[in-house]
Amino acid sequence: MSRSSIFLSGLVLSFVSGVACAQDSPVPGEARGTIDGLPFSVALDCRSWDAEQRMVYSAGDNRSSTDANGDGVVFTFNHFAPAAMTDGTLTIDGRTIAINAGFRPGPDDPRWEVSDTQAIFSGPSFGQESAQVDITVDCAPRSAVTRGFTGRVTGTIDDQTVDEPLFCGNWNQPDAIEARTEENVGDAQASVFVMRSSGNGTVEVTTDKGEYQIVAAPIAGTAFDLGDDTVSLQADLTNRQTGNSYSVDLTFACKED
Repeated sequence: MSRSSIFLSGLVLSFVSGVACAQDSPVPGEARGTIDGLPFSVALDCRSWDAEQRMVYSAGDNRSSTDANGDGVVFTFNHFAPAAMTDGTLTIDGRTIAINAGFRPGPDDPRWEVSDTQAIFSGPSFGQESAQVDITVDCAPRSAVTRGFTGRVTGTIDDQTVDEPLFCGNWNQPDAIEARTEENVGDAQASVFVMRSSGNGTVEVTTDKGEYQIVAAPIAGTAFDLGDDTVSLQADLTNRQTGNSYSVDLTFACKED
């Protein structure tokens, strides 16, 4: 069946348009090994591992190599195969260690060994901070739960069943509730955005039948039912293009353990 775009709403309200911001979920990995014989382990964000230029950084930090989360540990790794460029930097215990073979490595100098799921370096560091480094950057695929998809969206829309894992990392924001399924995975994709102050928000669902965009607002009679760890939407809606009517009954759940 060809995919079509179907726009559903009880009422499209201008104050809701544009409030739902893009969600991005980290892809967890780990850098582990020893520095001068002392073991260390750093949680990683591997979301760019499969890009042409692999860029990995310590979870909670950012690509500017700053300690954004304030834990005193910063790790970055870059690999660009077309230019044969690979390097890493680790800041830990007040030391910033350049993990690479230098500008003109000799044939016996240590080098990064990069595979589909990991990168390994063993040897002395390069630069002012000298250290013996043994490190493995592990970006092998993790399970959906490990990657933060700890919730679930269940229910029906337009007589189609929805039952998919949810990413819950943005659920407990002070001003909004957000959750979404994994992109291009499963039989359906869905997302929810709710403003805590007003209860207004949006639901977007993609199935084999098409794409559904629903605006919910209490003043329009299309409202969310908000629980401590659930967001539900039940409504009879009309396709604004075809005039066909159908129902939505979805529950987004992100329960804390």
